[in-house]
Amino acid sequence: MDIVPSPEHEQSRRAGQMPGWWPLLVVAILIAVVAFVMTMLHIVGHSWGIFQEGFVAVVGRYGLAVFAIIGAVVFVALGLGGIGGLIYGKEVDKDASTLPRRLGHGCAGVFLLGLAALVLWVGLILPLMDLPLLLDPPTIELLDPVATETVGDEGGSTYYIEGEDRDGVTHRFQVDRASMERLRDHPQACIGITGLPETQLVISIDWEAQSSD
Repeated sequence: MDIVPSPEHEQSRRAGQMPGWWPLLVVAILIAVVAFVMTMLHIVGHSWGIFQEGFVAVVGRYGLAVFAIIGAVVFVALGLGGIGGLIYGKEVDKDASTLPRRLGHGCAGVFLLGLAALVLWVGLILPLMDLPLLLDPPTIELLDPVATETVGDEGGSTYYIEGEDRDGVTHRFQVDRASMERLRDHPQACIGITGLPETQLVISIDWEAQSSD
């Protein structure tokens, strides 16, 4: 005779099992952790003068894109909440005395929506535009490149190499401190920078490039 488990037993058994979507949750947490670590390397590297070139810089930049999505979602939610409060607020709140507060919420909502668009453009759209070039990034030859350093308000420094290509277009790439110091101490007539044009990430620098001019 077959033994049919009682509904209580079946419910207890299912309660002790992990839900079917838990692997996706684990993967999402791992992605978030990796994105956070690489983003911190990308941000802190500005002060250290490292992690702005090569594979680490690329991974860090795309890790930052993950948090751009999260930040944009938060800004959009808050922005729509502020605008919604202005337009669809309770009737009891729509008297003249509450108008300044509601207008303030509405203006803050518009500002947050604009901030979300900016975060998405800088943090996500530009990296997506560079995505097709990751496997075969272009190389730009800079003529008479110069090394510059920008000191931030909190003491951190950002290092750049900039110059004009053969068409007279000026390019500026953020680099590690070692690259900036190498160019500053040993000026070059021409260098080749392989990188991503939209995010201005440097993959590698050819210090032996020679100008044909």
